Amino acid sequence: MELGPYDPSGAGFVQRCFERLCKAFSAALGNAHENGELRRSVDPHEEASFFTAAVLGLFVMLRAKGPATFIESAVRVAIEHLEALRLRATMR
Repeated sequence: MELGPYDPSGAGFVQRCFERLCKAFSAALGNAHENGELRRSVDPHEEASFFTAAVLGLFVMLRAKGPATFIESAVRVAIEHLEALRLRATMR
């Protein structure tokens, strides 16, 4: 049974890790948004939450020794999602 979220010594660490990762994604996406590299409709904070969840899910799959094809597909879809956020050069 996983006790991490309920263990006082680990719960704070895990929460800080989530927050730090989300802040990093938010900063990177916010910079790209301000530089006109992302579509105007993109919400950097919402996308940061998505990418944080995606990366954490990948960590879980890797730790659980999930099938490589499953993990590779998930990575490919996340990259495709990121590419879809980009403002195309012809649209600028």
